[in-house]
Order: sequence, then structure tokens, then C-alpha cells
Amino acid sequence: MVSLLRMLGMPTSSSIVLATLLLEARPMDLNELHERTGYAKSHLSSSLRLLEEKKLVERIIARGRRALFRARREALQKLLHEHLSELRRSIHGVIEELGGVEEDERLREIEENLLRILEGMEE
Repeated sequence: MVSLLRMLGMPTSSSIVLATLLLEARPMDLNELHERTGYAKSHLSSSLRLLEEKKLVERIIARGRRALFRARREALQKLLHEHLSELRRSIHGVIEELGGVEEDERLREIEENLLRILEGMEE
């Protein structure tokens, strides 16, 4: 899963933290994340802040406990959607630049397939 997250543009440490939270499928505190990843708590805090900004992780404050973090269920889908949308935009730009070249039809087919995938993800 870490490799997929890296391909989607996530920094390595954030990918490892998000993958850990997704695989554990439960809220975890900094101590637990430190034990699972080996990262220093200060490093984890930076990664978690980035993941929170991207709305991939949410912070839960439990009474009498430290903050807990959990991956949002839609986190992986959100990343995939963003990545595929960017890929579709790039392919569309290439199609416009080529303007009628033979490969244009193959690229249009790829773009249409990506659009169908993206629309299916939004349902």
C-alpha cells in the first residue's frame, strides 16, 4: 500500500503513517504510531499535520486521553480520484497539442476511460 500512496504523490513518511492507519482500521495515538512506524513523535506530528491538511486523516480527542488519529475511510479513494483527474487533464492537454495526429484517437479513448472511472468513483 505504501508504494501505491507514493505513486499518488505522498511523501514516504506520510505514506507509511497513512498506510498504518488504514491497515489498523482504528484510531491510534502518537505512541502507537511510533511503535508501528519507528518514527520520532515530532516526525509523526509533521506527517499527521500534512495528512490532516489533505483531509486524509482526522484527529479525535477522547476524554482523558491524548489525541487519536484515524484515516478517513474515503482517504485512498480521494487520493486516487485526484491523481486520475490530474492524469486526465494532462492527457487532454496532449490531445489538444497534437491536434489530429494518429495517436490522438488512442489518447481520446484513454481520456474517455478515465472519465468513466472518475464518474464511477463519484457515485
